Amino acid sequence: MISVQEATDIINSQQIPVGSECIPLIAAHGRILAKSYAADRPFPPFDRVTMDGIAIHSSALVKGTTHFRLESKQFAGEAQKTLIDTDACIETATGAMLPGNCDTIIPYEHLVAYEEGFDLNPSFMIRPQQNVHAKGSDLSQGEVVLNAGSILNAANIALAASIGLGELEVTKAVRIAIVSTGDELVPVEQTPLPYQIRRTNALAISALLSSPNVKCADFHLADDPLAIEQWIRKEEENFDVLIFSGGVSMGKKDFLPSCFAKLNITEHFHKITQRPGKPLWFGSKPNLVVFGLPGNPVSTHFCTVRYVQQFIYTLLNIPTLLMKVELASPFSFKPSLTLFKPVTLVSSDGRLQAHPVALNGSGDFSQLGTADGFIELPSDQIDFEAGSPYPYYSLV
Repeated sequence: MISVQEATDIINSQQIPVGSECIPLIAAHGRILAKSYAADRPFPPFDRVTMDGIAIHSSALVKGTTHFRLESKQFAGEAQKTLIDTDACIETATGAMLPGNCDTIIPYEHLVAYEEGFDLNPSFMIRPQQNVHAKGSDLSQGEVVLNAGSILNAANIALAASIGLGELEVTKAVRIAIVSTGDELVPVEQTPLPYQIRRTNALAISALLSSPNVKCADFHLADDPLAIEQWIRKEEENFDVLIFSGGVSMGKKDFLPSCFAKLNITEHFHKITQRPGKPLWFGSKPNLVVFGLPGNPVSTHFCTVRYVQQFIYTLLNIPTLLMKVELASPFSFKPSLTLFKPVTLVSSDGRLQAHPVALNGSGDFSQLGTADGFIELPSDQIDFEAGSPYPYYSLV
């Protein structure tokens, strides 16, 4: 057996090519940019009016002008007009191009309007270039505006649209096959016989890995070595990651490790000094990574979050922040194993405190729905004091 940290290092060291693809801009939210993009023109592309009011030349203010004759009007979406008389004004609006021979905008709220023009409120102090968003002051033409590796948010989508991009090159979604095993499992819609249970692990794994950058497909296999081997041979080229649930422990029908060996999938480790999830299996072959998760539901949940989810983040270069929370009450655990303890989080005096959730073993997922996540308690301790910080992983 190996430690949790050794297992983490081995898993995250695996690299498989993901590649890129071009997708419509409307479908790009949450995806990861595979290349950088530059501005096709300055931002803003013209001197832009930022307040509704009148455009003037500031020389009129220097001369003490307070009455401005209305010479013309120019609004957003109209071609630029030019002020002829520098003692006059052009009425304008937010978003419009700054009229030619003008350098200052006076907002309506500081003006008194007349049929022939506007009077300036003498108490209003105005300076040249006020309420003008200067051309190129945000971005220069050719300046990189979207960086490769960025996770596209709503602002990025809007920015891409503003530089004329109808589609973007993004990292391909990681293709994941989620395979439950076990003769005792039946479809969710089916009424199980007394010796059967409904399939739940595959749905839980899919929910935990749900992301615009992941594509999950769901499968089920009976406890039949030949059927397992045939399925892997048929499907392995269609996926980047295979996740099996069940079939990796010490039972007579736990066939997966031997099947993997026959198919030249290199075993990197089998079993970790942790609870729950000790029988976790991990291996790979070129362009493929394989996880064999224990079949008990709590083990499946925790191993998916602690190892599979973290591997996906590492593979896609998605930054993660390891959060620590305080243990709300003292706790003891004697075995020299890393313990994943389910908890609920409560904010107290500005600190997040983790309250342990009692489970009836790793098969009890009836209470797991009440947990927000789990904390990781190190194997070299027996007593864990209240107020001590420990790594926290969310199940939400």
